Amino acid sequence: MKPENLHNFDETGFRIGCLAGQIVFTRTDKQVYISDPDNREIVTSMESISGVGKTTDPIMILAGKVLKEKHFPKGLNDGIRIAVSESGYTNNVLSLEWLKHFDLQTRPPNSKWRMLVMDGHGSHLTIEFVDYCYQPDVKISVFLLPAHSTHILQPLDIGVFQSFKHYHQELLEESIRYGGVDYKKSDFLASFQKMRDLTFKKTIICSA
Repeated sequence: MKPENLHNFDETGFRIGCLAGQIVFTRTDKQVYISDPDNREIVTSMESISGVGKTTDPIMILAGKVLKEKHFPKGLNDGIRIAVSESGYTNNVLSLEWLKHFDLQTRPPNSKWRMLVMDGHGSHLTIEFVDYCYQPDVKISVFLLPAHSTHILQPLDIGVFQSFKHYHQELLEESIRYGGVDYKKSDFLASFQKMRDLTFKKTIICSA
């Protein structure tokens, strides 16, 4: 199979306002510790990469029941979709929606088969998900990573998501340093495209 038809899929979650460490301002007489906003609300990003170093526009999942106008910040790629679930995590319905979104972005013009490498999460193994993959006009061959091995074998986990979370921490820290002590969902979404642009580079993807 040609590298351009080989894809890897996974989800990663962000706690919107949780900083990994503390910010310290030092002076000659004392140190000032600034706490993070401690917004533990979850946002999940459903991502894929290919063997030639490309990515597709993701689906972002916000915790909640409805979307508001402020959840659609300027600067996001037009192809990025935003969805909601009560937990902020994926589910069977959203996984199938991601698959359809992925299919439209990666379907080869010559009707070649694609391979989708992923873990065995239950939402990836529903009848609807698998049936869609093997439709004659879709042709996606599913390859499941062995159980308990994704921390070693999952390309997105090993090579890409670490950078993704690193840039989230950098942008969150920068916001706190400039007084952003109430880091909200809208702040995260406003910085999301910058995080992706810094992370999903061909060199990082191919290294993974």
